Amino acid sequence: METLLAPRGLYIVGLLAALALPGHVHAQQNCTVRGINESGFVNQCTDAQRVPVSGEAYPTFGDALNLNPASIPVHSTPLGVECIGSAKDSQISGANWNVALIRGFSRFGTALSTSADNTFYSSPYLQATSDASAFAVPAPLVVPTMSFGLATDALFKAASFLKPVAGAALRYNQTRGTFGYSSGVSLGLGRSLSLGGSFIHEPTGNSLPGEQSVHLMASFSTARLQADLTYALNRILSSSGNTFEDGLHPSMAIVTVSANVGKLGGTLGYKRFLDSFATSVTQLWLVSASVELGKRIRLAYLYDYVPGAHSLGAQILFL
Repeated sequence: METLLAPRGLYIVGLLAALALPGHVHAQQNCTVRGINESGFVNQCTDAQRVPVSGEAYPTFGDALNLNPASIPVHSTPLGVECIGSAKDSQISGANWNVALIRGFSRFGTALSTSADNTFYSSPYLQATSDASAFAVPAPLVVPTMSFGLATDALFKAASFLKPVAGAALRYNQTRGTFGYSSGVSLGLGRSLSLGGSFIHEPTGNSLPGEQSVHLMASFSTARLQADLTYALNRILSSSGNTFEDGLHPSMAIVTVSANVGKLGGTLGYKRFLDSFATSVTQLWLVSASVELGKRIRLAYLYDYVPGAHSLGAQILFL
């Protein structure tokens, strides 16, 4: 794991080009905790606008989707495009680019992400801990790892202070060459607290055993501060893919805290996880700083988003 933790080169190249799409604005503008409403980025969500969801403090669109598809916004938002380029040594596994799309509508939302299996918030247990080296893994396929998710709050009727959301995602894993799935729920309590959980299944493929994981989440937010706690339980499928070699056991804990002052934002994350053989503990730190350019563009620098690498990211909203 030492090679995953060592800092790498400082040269970063990022590119994102897009055409604006038309949008519409309603009189009532809800606001996700990541600071987005129908008009674009918002410096801070007021209490009257806040819609708490799981993954409040994460600095990226894509990782909230990959850990819990119920984090997708279910109120009207512009189309959001996110692109993160990472400068990393060839010894660091994973893609150099991470891309995500997100769009909220009335009562439901959709999201798409690519190459999110090598990031600070990665869920696949073996790949995230480099234990894949214990297996004979062939060269990855050309098609990148992808997730496509949907979320809705139309399945529930609850009291006004409860905001239940359900989500599901189809996941293609490039390394395994298989299709998996995830499902999740998020329950907003009032305007500041959210509890959530998700289940993720990755089938056996390309000599890698399958995995199943359960994520438990708690989020708290104010106008300027967001905090997230994510706790994961994991189990590994046997080589046959039919039975389990062991039961669910604790595998990962992530604490993320984000703050914003005006158009400036920052994120600090701490991740602690066991390898899949429960023989060693690894700790990682994520640091991110961002700036908003008007209501449509947010630029960010991230360290250890891809472990051991420096990254530049851009989020653009099509109003």
